[in-house]
Amino acid sequence: SAIYLGEVFLELAEFIAGYTKSRGKPVFYRLLTPFAKLGVERLLGVLRSVKVVYMNEEGWGKLCETSSGLSDPANLLQLGPDIVVVTRNMQGCSVYTKQKATEVKAPVVKAVDSTGAGDAFAAAFTKKILEGEPAEEAARYASTAAALSTMKIGAWASMPTSEEISRLMGSR
Repeated sequence: SAIYLGEVFLELAEFIAGYTKSRGKPVFYRLLTPFAKLGVERLLGVLRSVKVVYMNEEGWGKLCETSSGLSDPANLLQLGPDIVVVTRNMQGCSVYTKQKATEVKAPVVKAVDSTGAGDAFAAAFTKKILEGEPAEEAARYASTAAALSTMKIGAWASMPTSEEISRLMGSR
C-alpha cells in the first residue's frame, strides 16, 4: 500500500519513487545526510514523487549548504512532498505541511543509546499517516516511539511496541 525508501542509492530511489507514485501509492523517503549533501537539485527526481520526506537536523544543514535559495524546510513542499519532517533529537521534531508548521516536543526519558531512534521515528510516523492520522498526531506518536527506543541498547531490540508507545503517550 506504500513504499518507504531509506538507505538506497539516489538513482534507485528516484526510479522506485516515480514508479510507486505512478501507481497511486504514497512514498515515504528518509533523506539521509550523505544524500542531503548532494543538494536539492540532485534530489528533485525523488522529491517530486514523495508524500513525506524525513531528515534530521544535520541533514537539513547539509541540504542548505549545498542548495541555493533554501531557507526553510517548508520550501521543500513546493517541490512535491505533502509533509516535511525534521527530527531534532531529544527536542522532538518540526513538521511542515502546506497548512502549517508545527513543533512537537519529545517526551523526556532516560536515554542510553540513540541507535535506531531515527528508524523508530520513521516507522511510527509512516504507520500513523497510513492510518489516516494528521501529521501533527503522527509526529507526537513518532517522537514518543523514538524516545522509547533510546531507553534500550541496540537497534532492533530497542524498537517499542504500539502498546508501549500508547502507554507513554497516555502518561504525558
